[in-house]
Amino acid sequence: MDGSRPPRVCIITTDPSGDAVGAALATALQARGPIELIGAGGAAMRRAGVELLCDTTTWTAIGAVAWAHVLAKAIPGSHVFRWEVNRRKPDLLVPIDSGGFNVPVTRTLRRWLRIPALYYIPPRSWSRGWRVQPLKVADYVAAPFPWNVGGDDGTGRVRFVGHPAADLPLKVPTQEEVRRELGLGEAPILAVLPGSRRFELRTHLPLLAEAVRRLRGQAPGLQVVVSRASSVEAAAFDGQLAAVGLQPATVVEGAPRALRAADAALVCFGTATLEACVLGCPLAPFYRLPPLMALEFRLLHTRLRHFTLPNILAGHEVVPELQHEDVTPERLAEAAGRLLLDRTERNSLRARLLDTARLLGPPGATERAAQAVLDVLNGEWHAARGAAEAAEAHASAVTAMTP
Repeated sequence: MDGSRPPRVCIITTDPSGDAVGAALATALQARGPIELIGAGGAAMRRAGVELLCDTTTWTAIGAVAWAHVLAKAIPGSHVFRWEVNRRKPDLLVPIDSGGFNVPVTRTLRRWLRIPALYYIPPRSWSRGWRVQPLKVADYVAAPFPWNVGGDDGTGRVRFVGHPAADLPLKVPTQEEVRRELGLGEAPILAVLPGSRRFELRTHLPLLAEAVRRLRGQAPGLQVVVSRASSVEAAAFDGQLAAVGLQPATVVEGAPRALRAADAALVCFGTATLEACVLGCPLAPFYRLPPLMALEFRLLHTRLRHFTLPNILAGHEVVPELQHEDVTPERLAEAAGRLLLDRTERNSLRARLLDTARLLGPPGATERAAQAVLDVLNGEWHAARGAAEAAEAHASAVTAMTP
């Protein structure tokens, strides 16, 4: 940088959870001084002041089968994005999660621009077997989980900053405040989080609607709060809820307020399960894939024991998971009903979740990630004390996770 302009950073993500993380990072960076932010993401990043060169939140997919449905938009869109970033000449790339899109895009941009990339929440970082060495596109890594430091290759390019979900309890209003804001009464409250991808909504909403009908037979007056991802258009989502009969229901944008308001929740696998964990919301996590995608999933993930982030974080089953053919209205209603109607079961799971959430480390992940960005820009990554702090956090987490 020649000092004639503020540093220019390109933040890149595709899914709604990454969009929220990118928005929080953008806000933290802007609070520290003049900076230009460009990138790819969605509405949250745009509201946070990032100049979006491309809206990518409808391009997210899981597996090759799902990618086939978004390639028609993602391939030409990614080419346009690459050329536009090349024209704008940022000083640093900050890809967030979304490895299927971010890895090839970052590889190209690093080669064209000859600038570093700081990967925030790298692909598969949730795995205890994660290693940085295969991630060739990352000059630096801002890692979300303590064990990621153990995956460094001796270069010191992995720094533990923590997961931004750990900040949620401080950012989200209290349960009483959220319930009052949403106009909810004293009857039991169920949060329903169907996912954000098109196939997730198409597959999950009818099952969830039938589960809710069954639950209302057990708990008359049951109140339902449905989470709509920011990438899903509000009118279209309301139409889907009406079509499957998931009404009456209160719809809120994003997961945190829905989870905070609820006594219990039915939560699609993904970041929202970790958000439920840190907010102490008892949940029944689920995921049902179409048959061809389910077959691909089984073939590629034969060694994984757990698929929801609280269980992965703890290294054992904190909460039972419902997968694929087991995701039926009957099973969903049974799992949610136990939590809604059994106070002892509900409180027990809440305690286990909050105990697991402590493994994420203290709040402040977004601020530490922002400092990591500035350290790279200022050439001070290796001079910072982050490595020693990360090693200590890793050792403490390993001790805590040992039976």
